[in-house]
Parts: sequence; C-alpha cells; structure tokens
Amino acid sequence: MARLHAAANAPVFSHIDMFFGQAIVGGPITLISDVSRQAVGAGIRILDGESPAAIGKVVVGPGMPRYDWKELQRWDISESNLLAGSEVFFVFPAYWSNIGPI
Repeated sequence: MARLHAAANAPVFSHIDMFFGQAIVGGPITLISDVSRQAVGAGIRILDGESPAAIGKVVVGPGMPRYDWKELQRWDISESNLLAGSEVFFVFPAYWSNIGPI
C-alpha cells in the first residue's frame, strides 16, 4: 500500500481501517475491531451451546465516515465536501502547521 500511495495520482479510499492513517484518504470505514468483537461474540455463544442457526447472519455495513486530514490536504479536498457527521483525524493544530518538519 505504501508503494501505491507514493505513486498514486488520485486519492486512495478504502472501506476498512487497515491502512487508515498511513495511505488512504478514508471513507465510510468499517473498523476491524468491531467486526472482530461481533465474531468473538458469536463464537462465545456457540461455545456456550447455542446453535449457529439461532445466531443468524450479521450484516456489517459501512462505518462512520472517517478521513485523514493529511490526505485531505495532499489532495486538496475541502472538509466542506465531506458528508455530514464525518470525522477528521490526524489534524495538526494551526500553530504547528506553519512550522514544517523538524
């Protein structure tokens, strides 16, 4: 993913959080930890004797929209273009944004 990110001439989006904060702009991201908790919960119910058929299927939909501020800046994507309720992560405070790398 790092090589794709370095060579990309367009923003890279994903629906899972594996590369969030490293190489993707973001999007409606499904957190792997949430999916894992659901799977473990189903496994515990089965180990406690419940029938898998009784548990049924769980559909995991898209998560809340999350975006990486650094990637929004890289691709000149305005936060005003994001869906209402989107969260923006990795924001540098305005004071530090003019200093640059140390």
